[in-house]
Amino acid sequence: MSEEVHGPADLLAGVFFASIGAFSLYISKDYTLGSATSMGPGYFPAMVGWGLVILGLSIAARGLYSLGLNRRIAAIDPIDWRGTFAVLAALVAFALSIRTLGLAVAIASISIFSHLSTRHSKANQSVSTFLAIILFSYLVFIKLLSMNINMMM
Repeated sequence: MSEEVHGPADLLAGVFFASIGAFSLYISKDYTLGSATSMGPGYFPAMVGWGLVILGLSIAARGLYSLGLNRRIAAIDPIDWRGTFAVLAALVAFALSIRTLGLAVAIASISIFSHLSTRHSKANQSVSTFLAIILFSYLVFIKLLSMNINMMM
């Protein structure tokens, strides 16, 4: 019995991650790195970039290795456009509403679009997730860190 492998998908995902990491390293090359105890503006983008490059290369290597095995190669699944557009819409809605309408409305918009991204989500799970994120945000940002964040309009 042959085991199904996802070599092409892993290879493409690995190249994608490594490319994003390399782009991040390229963009942050002119910034001062600093050190772990005294981080400069380029420290975080460089660390994320290196992390993505390493992750991408390891995923791509796994994809190449599985392509060389004598197994049945699984087809790459079609793109889930519903989920893709819902995630993009959630990001845009959050960015447009965070300053003017407040954190609660921005988080509500993310919860709504996340709920719409799949046919398998249940409304009560989306509402409970929304309430948990609002409570967590309130406790961390306002109570613990004493940040001046607009929660509502």
